[in-house]
Formats: sequence, C-alpha cells, structure tokens
Amino acid sequence: MGTNSNRLSEHGRGKAVDVVAFRLRDGTTFNVLNGWRSAAWGNVLRQMHRAACGMFGTVLGPEANAAHRPPRDHLHFDTASRRSAYCR
Repeated sequence: MGTNSNRLSEHGRGKAVDVVAFRLRDGTTFNVLNGWRSAAWGNVLRQMHRAACGMFGTVLGPEANAAHRPPRDHLHFDTASRRSAYCR
C-alpha cells in the first residue's frame, strides 16, 4: 500500500523495484547508502540514475523526497504510466 493513502503502490502492483547495491562482473560491490556521496561511486550512481530516466516511468534517487532521505539507501525504478518520465 502507499505510505499515506489506501492506494496500491507500484511496488504492490509488482511494477517497481528498489536497488540497494550493485555487484560488478569482477566481484566489486558498492551500495547506494555509502556510494551516493562518495568520490569513488557517486558519479557512477548518478549516471545510472540519469540513464534510467529514459527507461522507466519513475526514477527516484536517495534525495528525491522524504521517503528517500535518510537513510538514502536505494534507487527506485518503476513502470508507472506517465505522459513523461518522472525523475528526481
């Protein structure tokens, strides 16, 4: 369910995913919580966030809204039908 309403969320519809961490082919792992503001992974995560805006109806980063800060620990991607992508 949505956080402040009786409306079913995109997660509840099976149309959304939250990504917390990544594992690269070489075994390297990094997560959104520690990586978003880091020198090592911040730029990579922001590029992923921007690139996803063309593929998903909604893309939310760690600083998108009150539900995403703190802990700032994930990227949200969903396929909600919109006239244009909602990316924050």
